[in-house]
Amino acid sequence: MMKKGFTMGLEEFVKIILTLILVFLVFKIGEKIAYTFGGSNAPKELENFVKELDLLPEGETKESFIMLDPDMALIGFSKTIDEFRCYGCFQDRETYSTQLLYYFRKKPIVSECKDQACVCLCLEDFGSSNAESGNKALTCKKTFCRPLIYDISPRISLEGPTRFRKITMLNYPYWENGFFFVRSSNADFPSNGINPSNQENKQLVCIGKKRLNNEVYVGAYPAPCLE
Repeated sequence: MMKKGFTMGLEEFVKIILTLILVFLVFKIGEKIAYTFGGSNAPKELENFVKELDLLPEGETKESFIMLDPDMALIGFSKTIDEFRCYGCFQDRETYSTQLLYYFRKKPIVSECKDQACVCLCLEDFGSSNAESGNKALTCKKTFCRPLIYDISPRISLEGPTRFRKITMLNYPYWENGFFFVRSSNADFPSNGINPSNQENKQLVCIGKKRLNNEVYVGAYPAPCLE
């Protein structure tokens, strides 16, 4: 009888240990998720934004929105390139008549972006650093990316959105191999080429899908949608 009682006690002890291990693992997973997203809705809204781009009918454009926390950026990367470029995005208006310098951001080396287009959020420490060429590298400590079914248009001009804001230039900024949205809280934050900078949490954008040379591309630029 003593032996049986000892066996039952050991079984209960093992159950308690396993329960404690399970609770610890759940806690660590939750802690990791909280650390990664910081309680932000932006990653969830990115999922919705990517799905909307994928499901948009060919030949259609419409207004949508993205969600960005303060000092956060969203960058789309084309399928077959190594880096995104934002031409003319950090120069004063007077210098647009000369050579357009650019921001550049290397495509993240993650599974969501391997051999396919993707959209990434910079969740932490978004900024820029000077490059020897006179251009500037966009920097980010932590990203969250999602794949796109369709490739992103190789070039997106910002002439329409800039003219809509009643700004005239000799050479207008443009995005190459992707798109770029930011929510800045200070003048030193990298610009996506649109002035004044958007400081809203919920930003209206125009999305579209069209066929070029038998390839279907998606794209996005600051709202409103312009024909």
